[in-house]
Amino acid sequence: MQHLRTIASQHNVAASLVAMIDRDGAGDWPPRANHESWPAAILPYRSIYVELLPLLYTDTPSLDDDGNAKRRERYRVAMRSLLRDRIDLSAVIRILEEVEADNWTAMSRDALNGFYCCMALSRHAYRWAALPVVKVAQLEKVVDFPTELSVIWPYLQRYYGFTSDGGNHTSNVLMNFNTRGERIFKFNNSPYPLIQSAEEGFFRLLYDIDVMSFDIFYDIVIVITSFEDGDTRSCLKSLQKINSNLRELFVLFNQKMREDNVSRKVWLNHVQSIHAWGAGRMVDNEFIQFDGVSGNQILIFQALDALLGMGTYHPEEDLKRYIPASQRGFCKSIKEYSFRSCLKGREDAALKTEFELLVNQLKVGISLEAQRTTSGLISQAISCRSQKSVLTTDPGVGIDEALKPLEQMLVNRSMQTV
Repeated sequence: MQHLRTIASQHNVAASLVAMIDRDGAGDWPPRANHESWPAAILPYRSIYVELLPLLYTDTPSLDDDGNAKRRERYRVAMRSLLRDRIDLSAVIRILEEVEADNWTAMSRDALNGFYCCMALSRHAYRWAALPVVKVAQLEKVVDFPTELSVIWPYLQRYYGFTSDGGNHTSNVLMNFNTRGERIFKFNNSPYPLIQSAEEGFFRLLYDIDVMSFDIFYDIVIVITSFEDGDTRSCLKSLQKINSNLRELFVLFNQKMREDNVSRKVWLNHVQSIHAWGAGRMVDNEFIQFDGVSGNQILIFQALDALLGMGTYHPEEDLKRYIPASQRGFCKSIKEYSFRSCLKGREDAALKTEFELLVNQLKVGISLEAQRTTSGLISQAISCRSQKSVLTTDPGVGIDEALKPLEQMLVNRSMQTV
């Protein structure tokens, strides 16, 4: 970090990484999140989430829509009551107004990260109000949130720089780990080891990907700054390290996504579904439906695409909705200084070779993910689809049709990675 801060005064791409680490990460990456040393006014949010977990989860999902609707309402009534009784909203707002004024006396940056995670997951829990997710919840497209959840959210949207009503990869995954590497907020109150291990294994894998990504982020900066400074040797060395670290990242992914670590029998219903969103609101006389957490929000692949000089696979509006502003700024800076298209003949041959290796690695990784999508996830989703009231896809769309856009996106992205 010290070297990054030193060169940040001389190079914009280094400055953008430092800014991201300081703002989103509270001085570290993955982001440092404090879930313990919170101001007294916001502590009840954490206890309310934990206290209501038994009402959120069930081991025996019902196929009765009316029964599911009543169960969801019980959860929401309980949450509204606890929030109303325990939250001093004016005190919470005062703390967040101080944060907006860059006054960190009442709350530290890492505590804000922990609170952001808690607030995002509380909103997801209220939005679905039942786990596994049920059909009546998916049919609900507008959610009337309690004041204690609705008034606070815009402060967090402004600070982190996104517009979605739901959480994202940063809030729901990365900031759900404390500085000891422990995952704080669980979703499944299940006694079954298969469900517990799938939840823990999947989200720890995603967190570990960002742990490994930091070295790649650093070397991306060195690749760009070394090339600008005419230091081809350092540039090549860092590009080789990127390829080596990316190879290890893909190895980790394929090892940890095995059935014995993340069971596909329970993954879609018990692990992933609560992080979806599928609801919206009117924005400038137009109804906007927001997505939830998605693997395409993981920063490392956006950064590598930018280094290769490729366009983002997110529409611009989606970037603003789901990717925090400082992360967008980092990738934009990388893209601005991407030099791959400027490489010449023999003198840059070694660099061109390393870039080709990077492209090939990404193409292979995307292809493997496409295979995973069209095999394991489809078979899992078909199993869930047959449960009538316990759904993980749009009830009006068949699973093959629902997953076809994702499959096509992966195929298209593989073709674009050249």
